[in-house]
Amino acid sequence: PRNPRLFLRRGYNYERLGQPYRAVDDYTESIRIDPEFATALINRGILYVGLDEPELAIDDLNRAIRLDAQSSHRFAHLNRDVEADEDVGRAVERGSTDPA
Repeated sequence: PRNPRLFLRRGYNYERLGQPYRAVDDYTESIRIDPEFATALINRGILYVGLDEPELAIDDLNRAIRLDAQSSHRFAHLNRDVEADEDVGRAVERGSTDPA
């Protein structure tokens, strides 16, 4: 069976290499394998913010919060900031996309 954590790790590496679209693809594959993988949703949501896709970001972050409120609470501010159209760069800096 395919491991969603492997796609999460590779997506994070793509992100660090400045390849956000490849990272989104891997986070998406991770979520396809495990639709309840909140960490992948958070990482993809934060990437969507940087890619100026606020609606997709909000969808992912809301879903992650519903799935795993304990680990997602630190990203709830990002969702609120995106919805409020606050400075996205500042909002992202307060979060972290480092995979668990």
